[in-house]
Order: sequence, then structure tokens, then C-alpha cells
Amino acid sequence: MKNTILKLLALFLLLCLVTAGCDNDTPPLDPSIHINIYKTKNDYFNNVHINLKDGKVYYKPSLHGKVDLDENGEPHYRFRVKLHKGYILGIEESCTHAAFLSYTIEEYYNMENDPESPTIPSIVELTEHIIDQDPFTEFYTDPYSPAIFQRSDSTLINQIIDENELEKYFKRLK
Repeated sequence: MKNTILKLLALFLLLCLVTAGCDNDTPPLDPSIHINIYKTKNDYFNNVHINLKDGKVYYKPSLHGKVDLDENGEPHYRFRVKLHKGYILGIEESCTHAAFLSYTIEEYYNMENDPESPTIPSIVELTEHIIDQDPFTEFYTDPYSPAIFQRSDSTLINQIIDENELEKYFKRLK
């Protein structure tokens, strides 16, 4: 009897863990990554971003695990959501030192996932493809740890934007 109860309890816990990890709507977040709300000078929604250190590219970005394919097989970046009034909700480890590249999400994804010859551009090539090193006109972040807002809160964040209350809930960095 005791063994049966322990087996059932173990099975129940296993099912809880498995089903808890099956939510595809919201990407898993590192607790140190916060929601960012920003506007850019131009429409870079479909462009790859890269963080700069001292004005230079210091790593090669990868889109592995960050892209979903739609029903037509077209890649879509999971970590950005369009909001009201031209704002973007970003879940990237983006900061105000980010730059945007001329590569679109689709182009970069296809380069990384080319079945014959997957490639990631070199640091020099990435630097040559920077189209804006200072893209942000406004930049806000959720300053709380753990973060208060998640990707799934876009409706609430749109309401905050519509009521012009971003600075009430987010820390303005730019």
C-alpha cells in the first residue's frame, strides 16, 4: 500500500513538471532578464539586434531557440511584441547599447539553419552590417527583481501606454 501511494505521488509530480513546461505562448525567462519597452528611430522590428561593448560587436548572436515557424514555415522572433503607439515589448537581453543589423530575422535564421552550409557571420561582417548604433528614442525596463511584467502582459502594457503611464511602472533609461 505504501509503495503504491509513493508511486502515484511520484507519477503525479512528474506529470506536474511535464505539463508546467509545455506553455509555448511565453518563452522561458532567466530571472535576470527583464521586460523592455522601447521605440526606435526606424522600424527595426524584423531586424537582428546585437549588443555593443565600447561601441564594438563582442559576440555573435544566435537565433537558435528564439524563433518559431508559422504554418508556412516562415520564421518569427519570439522575443518581441508590437505594442500601441509604436512601442515594442522586448524580452531580449537588450540594453540601450544595442545596435540593429541589416540582416532580417528571416535572413539570419536561414543562414544559421542552412542544411548544406550553416553559417554565422564573423564579427567583422556583423560590424559591416550595423545599420544603427543608436536606434532608441525611448527605452524603459521593468526594474523589479523578479520582474513584475511578462510577455503575456502585453494587453496590460498597452493599457499603460494608452494612459501615458509608462514611467509609473517602468524605469526610463533613455
